[in-house]
Amino acid sequence: MYCLCLAVFSDYAERAWYRGGNNLGGTAAGANIFGTMWNSPIYTHTNNKNRMIVNGDKTTIINSYPGQVTDGFVGIGANTALQGFPWNGPAAGPFSLLHLNSGVGSFVQQFGWRPWMKYGITSTHNQDFMFFGQRATGGLDVTDVVIGWADNSGAGSSGPDNMVFNFLAGSGPGTDDLTGTANNGREIMRLTGYGNVGVGPRFNNTWQPQSTYHQHQENSEASWMQITNQSSPLPGNVATSATGPTPIMANDGFRPCWCYHYYCSEDFMLGGSPNISGSLAELPPLSSIINFTISYSNSCANFCLAILKLLILFNFL
Repeated sequence: MYCLCLAVFSDYAERAWYRGGNNLGGTAAGANIFGTMWNSPIYTHTNNKNRMIVNGDKTTIINSYPGQVTDGFVGIGANTALQGFPWNGPAAGPFSLLHLNSGVGSFVQQFGWRPWMKYGITSTHNQDFMFFGQRATGGLDVTDVVIGWADNSGAGSSGPDNMVFNFLAGSGPGTDDLTGTANNGREIMRLTGYGNVGVGPRFNNTWQPQSTYHQHQENSEASWMQITNQSSPLPGNVATSATGPTPIMANDGFRPCWCYHYYCSEDFMLGGSPNISGSLAELPPLSSIINFTISYSNSCANFCLAILKLLILFNFL
């Protein structure tokens, strides 16, 4: 009887996990493991709730794509069983090599997922979905870096869901959304699901970017767009250095601007520096001109005249 109990105890001891280490098959590399010797996930619980899973070998269905192999994928987050979508069991489980799930909402968003998203990081929160990772676009070593976000059925069907870049400052709570101390900081740029891009502060879900490229400023600040290049050796231009930055000045290049002045209403202006932009052959004969400014005020005719002056200045006409 003693020998039988000792054998049973020895068998259980060999299958146990020890916090101090596990010697399975000696001291060779890989002998000290935390895991299983059979095809079962590893579950990590706190407060008797499932917080993390490491898949065993698993094939599942994600977003109606059958046969998705998710061997070894890791899911981290709240107790997703509350959403009817546990990490384990016949459900999809982790969508990517690393899947972060908040547990907020009545379901975990699958819409928008694609099979090439298995190799990256998935985040699901508030019944929405995003992905960051790599997408193979051809053979080996032909790869895109992808930041993707999804809506339930299409752009605008729910949400709206945008991609937003914010700058944040201060310890909070602050209220200034132009310096970045507000709860959401200062918005620098947003991309909508329709492909519109807004650059500047105070775009929001009510006032979205209104065109493919929409530039905005506040408090009557001039809203410049600037296009520059470095074309040495032009008169007065610093030669490009292989080891140092090229000086890029505020008045360089081509600068369309929408300005507001206290003495009139709104002006459209074109500004530039001929000794920075273009080559000598492209410059007007008056190459000694350092800067040019063409403007119009509140008139389509004046705007057309401004464009005509610009074309003449650069010898297009």
